[in-house]
Amino acid sequence: MRIAFYYQAGMVFTDGSFEGEGVGGSEASLILLARELAKMGHEVTIFNNCPEAGVFNGVRYEHFSVIRNGHAGRHERVRRMTKDQGLMTDFDVFVLFRCYQDLILRTMRGPVKVFWSCDLYENSGWTRNVVPYVDGIVAISGFHAEHLRAQHGVPAELIHALDLGINRDDYGAEVAKVPGKLLYCSVPNRGLKYLAALYPCIRAQVPEAELFITSDYRLWGMKAGSEPYARMFEDTEGVHFLGKVSRAELVRHQVSAQLMVYPCDWPENFCIAAMECLAAGTVPVTSDLGALGTTVADCGVRIRGRPDEAEYQQQFVAETVRLLRDDGHRRSFAERGRRRALEQYGWEEVAKKQWEAFFEGVRGRGLGSRVQRSEVRDQGAGVSDDGAIDKQSAPLEPRTNDQGQMTVQLRQHDWSHRDDH
Repeated sequence: MRIAFYYQAGMVFTDGSFEGEGVGGSEASLILLARELAKMGHEVTIFNNCPEAGVFNGVRYEHFSVIRNGHAGRHERVRRMTKDQGLMTDFDVFVLFRCYQDLILRTMRGPVKVFWSCDLYENSGWTRNVVPYVDGIVAISGFHAEHLRAQHGVPAELIHALDLGINRDDYGAEVAKVPGKLLYCSVPNRGLKYLAALYPCIRAQVPEAELFITSDYRLWGMKAGSEPYARMFEDTEGVHFLGKVSRAELVRHQVSAQLMVYPCDWPENFCIAAMECLAAGTVPVTSDLGALGTTVADCGVRIRGRPDEAEYQQQFVAETVRLLRDDGHRRSFAERGRRRALEQYGWEEVAKKQWEAFFEGVRGRGLGSRVQRSEVRDQGAGVSDDGAIDKQSAPLEPRTNDQGQMTVQLRQHDWSHRDDH
């Protein structure tokens, strides 16, 4: 198949960014999936804000302006742009990644069109600006799929929940664990503030415990933004606030840590960081929130309630201390998680069994389903003039239901703090 991915966003990256300066989990998934599809023999092009055009690991990278501005001749699959006919392409499948532009969705002729969502959105106009023009929508977990259906009215038959994968080569060899090593490897605003109070309680009971903090907003092409969080830990012994690190250094910390400590207050749609830690034999202690229930499953400890509640905090400390003290207890989780991640979630498996099968299926069904939805509209949604979803979608506020499970509810958001990815 001839498969194109289109990502019209400001973030600059290319194939080598995964091993090089580092990228967020969503962009890493795009890079690695494209590589695997190319290995399978598919012709794969990514149109994004790449610093240079070229073919890397079998994947062709072109700047998104080739599509946006209809530069016929810059790519042999992009043929022409006219007022009457729109953009003509010879791809079999055209995938809009994360941010949609409904001008492209409405005017492109030729390929089967798919929207691959990795985010939670508010006021996105899905039923008006996406549903009528695509042949499939990819969600990255069952939780995410249900959110699109329940919150945005996306027809269930249009949504396909496909897993993300991991780079299995990074975690092939078992590495000796450093006793007491704790790792926080998500972006700071998804729960790091709670560790400022929780970690000293853990260290008081396990004096050898040390906390390593990686990642900051530079993964998203922004300023680090970690200074307020670093100040929370500046007088705390045993804390190593590293910020964003290279891919190789991140993997070294993942494979040597005993636990991933993640008092998450953000409804993750998948959580690549948790799946990578499972592959590394590092046990997550986290929240029972969003897709963490299916990503972590029974391979880690998931705590109900909210991280700002006393009961949650007490249980978080108790579970972490038990795992650090009881090596057999920890190893039972670690071995189960490592086996599950490496056997089921390598990109070799996920790309072949799920993504390739999905692309073949949606291509085989053709374009008829799109025509049937052409009158569907969402009169209440607001979007920008060009129909683009703003990636910085309003986050969802965690709530606890009557059964003690964490749910989510839309809330207002200060756009000066980005919560995407």
